[in-house]
Amino acid sequence: MILSSSGCSNFLGQKCASLKEYMKFMIYRVMVFFCFLLIFLPISCSNKKSDDLAKASEVSVEDGHPFKEKVIIALPPEINIFEQTKKYQPIEEYLQETLKLDFKFKVVESYGAIIRELAQEKVEGAFLGSLNYFLARNQATIEVIARPQWPDGTSSYTGLIFTHKNSGLTRDVATWKNKTFAMVHQATTAGYLFPRWHLLKAGMKDWKHFFNKVVLVGSHDAAIFMVVNRETELGVAKNSVFKKLVKDNPSLEDSLVILAESMPVPSNAFVIRKNSSPQLKNRIKEALLQMDGTNFGREKLDAFGALKFLQTTDADYEPIAKMLQDLQLESSNPLFTLF
Repeated sequence: MILSSSGCSNFLGQKCASLKEYMKFMIYRVMVFFCFLLIFLPISCSNKKSDDLAKASEVSVEDGHPFKEKVIIALPPEINIFEQTKKYQPIEEYLQETLKLDFKFKVVESYGAIIRELAQEKVEGAFLGSLNYFLARNQATIEVIARPQWPDGTSSYTGLIFTHKNSGLTRDVATWKNKTFAMVHQATTAGYLFPRWHLLKAGMKDWKHFFNKVVLVGSHDAAIFMVVNRETELGVAKNSVFKKLVKDNPSLEDSLVILAESMPVPSNAFVIRKNSSPQLKNRIKEALLQMDGTNFGREKLDAFGALKFLQTTDADYEPIAKMLQDLQLESSNPLFTLF
């Protein structure tokens, strides 16, 4: 076919026009492709990251115990909620970073509530005082894992009975008759079981009628301030809380007098529900017991105020069993269940 010059021009024009359209179409496709990458690639990466996190926070389905999205650990209200949260924050951060799981430590409103939350499986585990653990075993299926060892080498605490300096009271329990007494809660060793046991050993069996008034104030620091503020003449608290308050408020040392001290009992120990994932239990146990073996772990232990964590068993709670036996109380006694 022979084209005239004008025909050739028209033909080339058509070709050029087609080429321009083709180039526009290709540019459009490239732009669409990049837009697709910009929109969907972050979502894909995010989904992959979520999948990776989910895999990291789940146990294989073989054991039938998938990890929960949050691992909630309960803390006792032994001091005010802000101080208690701050105190345990290094342990929370260590477990979260070491195990790559979303740990959430929360302070419960009472010593009874911590037992209920374990029994109702609202929390995975808890840090429990000695009597609190003893009582919780009857209402929640739990096992004790580990407790901290302090810089002085101890892994225990004691209960202290004290008065204000000018009260006129002495170590002789007879001088306490008809006075007012600030205790903590029925589910505490230092704040309730010990003073009852101490009175029994002093021959005071009818302790309820021995005092003018006994008040349960809910926390150890509150019991101390009840005496400091002269709202009661006697108080009882953990030695660790007492020492911390005196350290923060040196004037308290001159205003309070210690009248009696209990035998040592295990420090607040970490417990976990027995029906929790075996892998979760083993990972937490290993992390706590090996905490002093890494720089990061030692840094968090130092912030917590401890040297390391020690393996703990039921045998460590014999002093509690003895006090209950002497008082002829069972740990399933209704007195302890009506929180």
